[in-house]
Amino acid sequence: MRFLSEGRPTVLHGIEVGVFTVIALKAYRYVAKLEPDFMAIGYMKRMSYREWKKAVEKSFGRAAGEIIEVEKESGKNDINKVNARLAVIEKKWDEIKTLAKNAGSADEVAEFLGGIGAPVSPEQIGLDRGTVKESIIYAKELRNRYTVLQLLYDLGELENFVDTVIEEYYGR
Repeated sequence: MRFLSEGRPTVLHGIEVGVFTVIALKAYRYVAKLEPDFMAIGYMKRMSYREWKKAVEKSFGRAAGEIIEVEKESGKNDINKVNARLAVIEKKWDEIKTLAKNAGSADEVAEFLGGIGAPVSPEQIGLDRGTVKESIIYAKELRNRYTVLQLLYDLGELENFVDTVIEEYYGR
């Protein structure tokens, strides 16, 4: 979205989807390995709405207005809603973890995509580490859907996950 708003060339959406499907599957594996301390998560400092809005405006540019409207309607980043979801997540953690363990394999999807000559990493489609970081962190803002990225955010693990992805693809 940023490239389009800046008039920069971008790859086809389907190619982006393939690359980020691999990353999403890595997110499920990351979730499957977590052992959250729900008490500590409840006391974690969260970004204020003002800080969030400023970051979204910086990240999405002209498209930020639509993203901000999604948040106004859903309130998915509201601390009260996050805490309510955390109570449910804690109760259903074993089930969530099992589902995450049973998600598809990022390596298998990457192998398949590579086998047909498709890109499998963000670097192969011209994305630098900063763009990848912002893309993963703010992808959860695009629609009012609960995804693995929102789960990682709720658990306070989204930035940690992003750091592992960046390190894997780009090194330290």
